[in-house]
Amino acid sequence: MNIEGLTLKLLTDTLNEELLGSKIYKVYMPNPQSLLLLVRRTRDTSSLLADMHNGSCVLYLPQQLPENPETPPTFCMLLRKHLEEGRITKISQSGLDRIITLEIDLLGASSKIITKKLIFELTGKNSNIILTQDDVIIDSLKHVSAAQSSYRTILPGKAYIAPPPQEGLNLLTADPTEIVQTANSLPAANFAKAFISATTGVGKMTTLELLTAADILPQEVRLETCACQSLAQVIGKLQADMQLQAAKHPVYALISRTNQVKTLLVLPPQNVQEGMQVKEFADINS
Repeated sequence: MNIEGLTLKLLTDTLNEELLGSKIYKVYMPNPQSLLLLVRRTRDTSSLLADMHNGSCVLYLPQQLPENPETPPTFCMLLRKHLEEGRITKISQSGLDRIITLEIDLLGASSKIITKKLIFELTGKNSNIILTQDDVIIDSLKHVSAAQSSYRTILPGKAYIAPPPQEGLNLLTADPTEIVQTANSLPAANFAKAFISATTGVGKMTTLELLTAADILPQEVRLETCACQSLAQVIGKLQADMQLQAAKHPVYALISRTNQVKTLLVLPPQNVQEGMQVKEFADINS
């Protein structure tokens, strides 16, 4: 399943609404590729499940808890040692990249508060869960050696280096007119490709929907003034809607013939391939 950074912004808003300030009281790993956090909130309990299986990563608040093995994996035991009784004090997304970080405060020696970070890199086949303190890796779900990556290693004791950041304007915070003008000035085969290059957090599907909403053909190379204004208005409306609705913003799933969710969009899709169906959900967690 392909999830854009724009859609993950809704997930970040949901996690902040549901989990911020809660205390982790139990850590499980239902299978070698998943992590389950049980948390206590002010009046009740909740949970967070991350599944990195086969590169189709998901992070959500489950309604039903999965079964857990009798013998926890080594990584699970380490997370229990470092995270249980810790309080979630901050939940953030790296811009519109597909990285969500939980900051967790614990009481250390001499009653000093120490902060650890549980980083969820929701990046397809390279998805990972990484525990750090003071930007040093304590451990991770998947280890990456120097032989596997020339950009960064993910090993205990190494400095944490985030994946290469996306370059471009944040679709939700940048001025809509600036976004359109920047894309319109870039050399590209068509405006749709230029728009993707000029922004962060959006891919081909959302770009196509934005252009359709503004009555612009994706193969256009340069936009006229009226088209620029129309697209800026569409972007401005999206920014306002996502800010207003936040965690309660609806999402739209594109589902294949084999009942697989291929992608999730924040806009009602008007460009649906033959054989695909669209299903609307009340929010990202649903």
